Amino acid sequence: MGEADIRQLLERGLELHRAGRRPEADEHYRRVLAAVPNHPDALHLLGLLAHEEGRAIAALELIDRASAAEPMRAAYHRHAGLALLALGRIDAAVARLRRAIRLRPDDAEAHNHLGTALHELGRSAEAFASFKEALRLAPHYAPAALNLGNVLAEQGRNDEALNCYLRARALEATPQFGRAFALAIQGATFDESLGSSAGSIASEPALFELVLRALTVPWARPVDLSAGTVRLLMTRPAIRMGVEVARNAWPRRPGLAELFGDAGLAALAREPLLTELMERAPVADIGLERLLTAVRRALLEGAFVDAGVDAGMDAGASIAFRCALARQCFLNGYVFDVSDDELARAAQVGDMIDARLRDGTPIPPEWLAAAGAYAPLATIIGAERLPDMPSPAPVALLVLQQVADPRRERELRETLPRLTPIDPASAAVRAQYEEDPYPRWASIARPQAGATAGLRADDAHAEILVAGCGTGQESIEVALEYPAAEVLAVDLSLASLAYAERMAREMGVTNIVHAQADILRLAELGRVFDVIYSVGVLHHLVDPAVGLSVLASLLRADGAMLIGLYSERARSDIVAARSFIAEAGYRPTAADIRRCRQDLIAHDSASPLGRVARLRDFHAASECRDLLFHVEEHRCTWLQVQELLDKAGLRVTAVAAPSEARRAYATRFPGDPAMTDLVHWDAFEIDHPRTFAGMYLVWVARAG
Repeated sequence: MGEADIRQLLERGLELHRAGRRPEADEHYRRVLAAVPNHPDALHLLGLLAHEEGRAIAALELIDRASAAEPMRAAYHRHAGLALLALGRIDAAVARLRRAIRLRPDDAEAHNHLGTALHELGRSAEAFASFKEALRLAPHYAPAALNLGNVLAEQGRNDEALNCYLRARALEATPQFGRAFALAIQGATFDESLGSSAGSIASEPALFELVLRALTVPWARPVDLSAGTVRLLMTRPAIRMGVEVARNAWPRRPGLAELFGDAGLAALAREPLLTELMERAPVADIGLERLLTAVRRALLEGAFVDAGVDAGMDAGASIAFRCALARQCFLNGYVFDVSDDELARAAQVGDMIDARLRDGTPIPPEWLAAAGAYAPLATIIGAERLPDMPSPAPVALLVLQQVADPRRERELRETLPRLTPIDPASAAVRAQYEEDPYPRWASIARPQAGATAGLRADDAHAEILVAGCGTGQESIEVALEYPAAEVLAVDLSLASLAYAERMAREMGVTNIVHAQADILRLAELGRVFDVIYSVGVLHHLVDPAVGLSVLASLLRADGAMLIGLYSERARSDIVAARSFIAEAGYRPTAADIRRCRQDLIAHDSASPLGRVARLRDFHAASECRDLLFHVEEHRCTWLQVQELLDKAGLRVTAVAAPSEARRAYATRFPGDPAMTDLVHWDAFEIDHPRTFAGMYLVWVARAG
C-alpha cells in the first residue's frame, strides 16, 4: 500500500470519525496499521476513538505507541494527558501536558487540559493561570471559558464567572454548562458598587436570555433560581424605581402611574424574565413582593373601571402579565398581604364571572386574572365550565392551573395505593400537609447524571425509596435521572401525593409509584431498597430515632441512604420566630400567616426576626407554614446526628456542604480527606453556625 493510499484511508477514517461513525472509522485506521503496524497517525486516531468510548487504558497504550514513534508531536502528548486524566493519574497527566506545551506553547487545548489537571490536584491558582492562558490564545474557546468561570465561582466571584459563561455559550446544551451557570446565578450580586464586572454583566442582553433558558429548561429548580433572578431584574431602572415607590408608600398601595409614570403596566409586562419567573416560582424578595402587591390591587380596581388593556400597550403582553401574576399568587399560596376591602372587591369580580358563566356571555380575560390573583378560580360558582371556554393561551394556562389541575388531583387521590395504616403519632403532621401540600412547584431541574451516591444510571434492578416525598419534586427528579430504576415514593398526605402523581403523569414518568404510607410502619412492606431518600422528614417525627431505625432496616447491605435533619445552631433565627409566633398567638391559618409575615418583615433586617424574612421558604404560604408553624419539629447538632446514626447501625459516607465550607473544612482538618468526621464538622459549625441553614444532608450506609 502506497503513501497516497494510506493518506486517503486516514482522511476518510477521520471524516467518518467526525461524523460519529466510529466502527467504520476504526476499520479504516486498522487497515492502515495492517499495512504499517506502527503508523503514528493511525495509532493516535485509534487511541482517540478508544478515549471517546471510555476505554482509557487502551487509549493510553495506543497514543504512547504513537508518541514513541514521533516524540515531537505535541498533540500526541496532549491526548495522552487526557487519557491519564481519565485514569485518575493526575500527576502523570500534568507532566505529559506540560511536555505538550513545551513542544507547542500556543496550544490552547493543552493549556485548558493542564488547568483541569491542576484543578483536580487542588492547585487552583495554577489552574486559573492555565485557563487564562488558554483564553488569551483562543478568546472564543468555550471549554476554557467554562472552566475559568468554574474556578471564579468557587472563589465566590460569581459575577465574573457569569462573564466567562457568556463566552462559553457554545456549550449551553451540556449539563455541565447548565449546572455551573445556575449556581453562579444563585450567588451573583449584580451590584454595581462592587466593581465593573458586576455592573457590566447585568447590562448584557445575552445574560437575560440565558437566565430565561435556565428557568425554562430548567437548569436548576426554578425556586433555587428565584433570588438571583430577582437581583438581576432589579438592575432594570423601571423595576427598581417601582420597588422603591412601593416600599416607601407601604402599606398604601400606589397606582400604576405613581409606580411607573407614563409607562404604566408596560414597564413590567415587557420583561419576559419577570413573567417567566412568576409562572414558575415564588418571587423570593420582599421589595418585589411589595411592588406586585400594589400592582395586583391596581389591576383589581381596573377590572371595575375598564375591561380593556392599558392605553398604548400590546393586548397580548398585558393579558400574559396579568395571568402570570395570578399564577404567581396561586403558586405562593396567596401569601401577599391583602386588605378586607380587596378581598371583598375580588369576590365581586368572582360574582361577575359567575353571572357571565350562567348567561353564556364572554368573560373579559382581565376579570379572570384579577379574580385568580386573590383566590383560586375553582372557588367561583360554576368554575367547572371555565376549561371548556375558548380563551387566549395565558388565560387557558391560568384556568388549567386553578381549575382543571386541582380537579384532576381530586380524581387521582382516589386511585392512590394505601400501603400502611397511619400511626396515631403522625396524625397532626398528616393534617398539616393535607391542608397545605408542600411545596407547590411548576417545573423541576433537568436530570443530572451521578447525583445519587452508589447507584449507576443504567442499573435496571435498582429499587429506590423516597420516604416522605411531599408533592413529588425530589422523587420525580430521581425517577427521571434513573429511568431504569423502580422508585417508590411515599407520604402521609394524599393531597401532596395527588399533586405528585399528576405532575409525574404530565411529565411522562412511568418508573415511579406514589403511595400513602407512614415511615413508622414501612417495615410492614417486607421490602429492602438500594437507595433511600429521607430529606426533611425525620425531624418532623415524634421520635426521629425510631424513624431512622425503621429506614435503616429497609436498606440493603450495600445500599446508600440520604438523610436530612435540622441544625440547632443554624436555625436559631427560626427558633426565635417560633417563640415570637407562640407569644403573639398566631395560628397556622392563611390570614394569620399573612399577618405574621408582615410583622416579621417590619423588624430590622439584621435582627433574628428580620433575617427570617429573607429566607426562601418565607415567600410561599405552605413553605412558610412548614418553616415557622410546623406542629412537630426537632433540631440537633452534628454530635447528636452521630448518636442517631450509631443507634441505627449506620455510618457516614459523605456530608453535603457548600463548596466554600468544604474548602475551609479541608484546610482546618487535613487529616479527614473524606470529610466524614462529624466531630470535626461539629467543631467547624461552632465557628460557622450558618453553614447548614437549610439542613444537614448526609449520605450514610450500614456500619460494618
